[in-house]
Amino acid sequence: PGMKAQGFGRIVNLSSIYGARGAENRVDYVTTKTALIGLTRAVAIETAGTGITCNALCPGTVPSPAILSRIEAIAAEQGVEEAQ
Repeated sequence: PGMKAQGFGRIVNLSSIYGARGAENRVDYVTTKTALIGLTRAVAIETAGTGITCNALCPGTVPSPAILSRIEAIAAEQGVEEAQ
């Protein structure tokens, strides 16, 4: 409402490349990131012509603790060393 009142605003949602592509064994993550992209599209349409924009950033994999632990588990399972 504040953005509409001033006739200007920027909404930026953080999704993931997995919102546009699937990934094995990640149905929960893919579902939430896909939902964020859908929300972004809907809000962008609803605010079109009001001076408010809505976009989603969709980065690829980054070395977060969750990703690093997945890499570690895969390397251990396959009996290989992790590449740094």
